[in-house]
Amino acid sequence: MQRPPDSRVSDTVRMNPRKLEVLHPIFDDGGMPMTTLSFDSTRTGAGELRAIIAALTATLACCGYAQAQAPGPGSWPVRPIRVIVPYPAGGTSDILTRMVGAKLAETWGQQVISDPRPGANGNIGVEMMVRSPADGYTLTLMDIGNLTISPSMYKLSFDIIRDIAPITTVTFSPYLLTTHPSVPVKTVAELIALAKKNPGKLNVPVGLGSNIHLSTLAMQERVGTKWTYVPTKGGQSSVLAVITGDGDFLFMGVLQTWTHVKSGKLKLIAVSSERREPMFPQVPTVAE
Repeated sequence: MQRPPDSRVSDTVRMNPRKLEVLHPIFDDGGMPMTTLSFDSTRTGAGELRAIIAALTATLACCGYAQAQAPGPGSWPVRPIRVIVPYPAGGTSDILTRMVGAKLAETWGQQVISDPRPGANGNIGVEMMVRSPADGYTLTLMDIGNLTISPSMYKLSFDIIRDIAPITTVTFSPYLLTTHPSVPVKTVAELIALAKKNPGKLNVPVGLGSNIHLSTLAMQERVGTKWTYVPTKGGQSSVLAVITGDGDFLFMGVLQTWTHVKSGKLKLIAVSSERREPMFPQVPTVAE
């Protein structure tokens, strides 16, 4: 829905610039990627916007994050909600949509459908959302980093400030730095040394222009080495590339990576957060 120009409600859901700062280089304090739930809001009225926000807040209350009451009976929603996921099925955004969607369905009384539409670093899915009927029945869930990066890299048919209203941040997650088990390194220092010894020979599968791509570029520039970026359709494709040995290492979120680490298909060597994670306290941070 496009944002009504005179709506006071829309002002309450603007992106907070301070929150966007944490998406920058992975070595910065608290640098963690965020996943955001947004919707096309140019033509939808403030009442529908209030209903969406209230329902989301009530859903979070079920998980202990808020104390709001579920919205009373109204005209929305009266049919299933589609959440466009602009990445391949099975990726972090798809998993999160299904997890959050189950709780939203309990609150709304309507089915929440994950609709993966990958391509162009997430921009195809976002454009579909912007072009959809502005009635509150089409949302999108994606990494907020892509929304902030894409306008600087691509000529887009939409404006993220004018055409998209952010609803809520769904998750904060550090990246895990993992390698294929056959890569002969156990630490970040060893990985850097291997890359310097073999410039350009280590393959890093990434969605070009993604937050992960730029984070890995930032690391490359800071340590003064070089590796080769192999384009993929998104996180799931990148993870599979390393699992099969077509890629050597990658940064990726916990949700999509941890299962493969536990199964031994990926080797975890560092975490991108400022401090070690309680979930795996033995794993050092990249900064360490």
